[in-house]
Amino acid sequence: MPPTSGQRWVLALTSLGFFMAMMDSMIVTTASTAIRADFGATVGQLQWMLNAYNVAVAAFLLIGVALGARLGYRRMYVVGLIVFVVGSVVAALSPTLDVLIAA
Repeated sequence: MPPTSGQRWVLALTSLGFFMAMMDSMIVTTASTAIRADFGATVGQLQWMLNAYNVAVAAFLLIGVALGARLGYRRMYVVGLIVFVVGSVVAALSPTLDVLIAA
Protein backbone atom coordinates (compact mmCIF):
# COMPACT_ATOMS: atom_id res chain seq x y z
CA MET A 1 0.00 0.00 0.00
CA PRO A 2 1.53 3.38 -1.00
CA PRO A 3 2.08 6.00 1.71
CA THR A 4 -0.62 8.59 2.26
CA SER A 5 -0.13 12.33 1.97
CA GLY A 6 -0.05 12.66 5.76
CA GLN A 7 2.63 10.00 6.05
CA ARG A 8 4.73 11.80 3.45
CA TRP A 9 4.50 15.03 5.45
CA VAL A 10 5.51 13.28 8.67
CA LEU A 11 8.50 11.72 6.92
CA ALA A 12 9.52 15.03 5.31
CA LEU A 13 9.28 17.04 8.55
CA THR A 14 11.03 14.37 10.58
CA SER A 15 13.80 14.21 7.99
CA LEU A 16 14.10 18.01 8.05
CA GLY A 17 14.48 18.03 11.83
CA PHE A 18 17.05 15.25 11.74
CA PHE A 19 18.98 16.98 8.96
CA MET A 20 19.03 20.27 10.89
CA ALA A 21 20.28 18.55 14.06
CA MET A 22 23.04 16.68 12.24
CA MET A 23 24.06 19.75 10.26
CA ASP A 24 24.19 21.85 13.43
CA SER A 25 26.30 19.23 15.20
CA MET A 26 28.70 19.10 12.25
CA ILE A 27 28.92 22.90 12.12
CA VAL A 28 29.71 23.15 15.84
CA THR A 29 32.43 20.52 15.56
CA THR A 30 33.92 22.02 12.41
CA ALA A 31 33.82 25.57 13.73
CA SER A 32 35.40 24.75 17.09
CA THR A 33 38.87 25.81 15.90
CA ALA A 34 37.53 29.13 14.57
CA ILE A 35 35.50 29.67 17.75
CA ARG A 36 38.61 29.09 19.84
CA ALA A 37 40.61 31.56 17.76
CA ASP A 38 37.88 34.25 17.60
CA PHE A 39 37.12 34.23 21.31
CA GLY A 40 40.68 33.51 22.47
CA ALA A 41 39.33 30.52 24.38
CA THR A 42 41.37 27.89 26.11
CA VAL A 43 40.89 24.21 25.35
CA GLY A 44 39.01 23.88 28.66
CA GLN A 45 36.60 26.66 27.73
CA LEU A 46 36.08 25.10 24.32
CA GLN A 47 35.25 21.80 26.02
CA TRP A 48 32.68 23.60 28.19
CA MET A 49 31.08 25.03 25.07
CA LEU A 50 30.90 21.65 23.31
CA ASN A 51 29.66 19.86 26.43
CA ALA A 52 27.01 22.51 27.08
CA TYR A 53 25.80 22.06 23.51
CA ASN A 54 25.63 18.25 23.75
CA VAL A 55 23.96 18.22 27.18
CA ALA A 56 21.39 20.82 26.08
CA VAL A 57 20.50 18.86 22.95
CA ALA A 58 20.10 15.61 24.91
CA ALA A 59 18.10 17.25 27.73
CA PHE A 60 15.73 19.09 25.42
CA LEU A 61 15.23 15.96 23.35
CA LEU A 62 14.16 13.94 26.39
CA ILE A 63 11.93 16.73 27.72
CA GLY A 64 10.41 17.29 24.27
CA VAL A 65 9.48 13.63 23.86
CA ALA A 66 7.85 13.51 27.30
CA LEU A 67 5.93 16.73 26.70
CA GLY A 68 5.02 15.61 23.18
CA ALA A 69 3.24 12.59 24.59
CA ARG A 70 1.17 14.87 26.83
CA LEU A 71 0.71 18.03 24.76
CA GLY A 72 0.91 16.70 21.24
CA TYR A 73 3.87 15.87 19.04
CA ARG A 74 3.06 18.46 16.40
CA ARG A 75 2.97 21.28 18.96
CA MET A 76 6.24 20.17 20.55
CA TYR A 77 7.88 19.85 17.13
CA VAL A 78 7.02 23.47 16.38
CA VAL A 79 8.16 24.63 19.84
CA GLY A 80 11.40 22.67 19.46
CA LEU A 81 12.02 24.15 16.04
CA ILE A 82 11.50 27.67 17.39
CA VAL A 83 13.82 27.05 20.37
CA PHE A 84 16.43 25.62 18.00
CA VAL A 85 16.29 28.61 15.65
CA VAL A 86 16.35 31.19 18.48
CA GLY A 87 19.26 29.39 20.16
CA SER A 88 21.17 29.24 16.89
CA VAL A 89 20.64 32.97 16.24
CA VAL A 90 21.74 33.89 19.78
CA ALA A 91 24.79 31.63 19.44
CA ALA A 92 25.69 33.13 16.07
CA LEU A 93 25.47 36.68 17.46
CA SER A 94 27.30 35.93 20.73
CA PRO A 95 29.77 38.67 21.61
CA THR A 96 31.57 36.57 24.28
CA LEU A 97 32.29 32.94 24.97
CA ASP A 98 30.06 33.03 28.08
CA VAL A 99 27.06 34.11 25.98
CA LEU A 100 27.91 31.40 23.45
CA ILE A 101 27.98 28.74 26.18
CA ALA A 102 24.65 29.99 27.56
CA ALA A 103 23.10 30.00 24.08
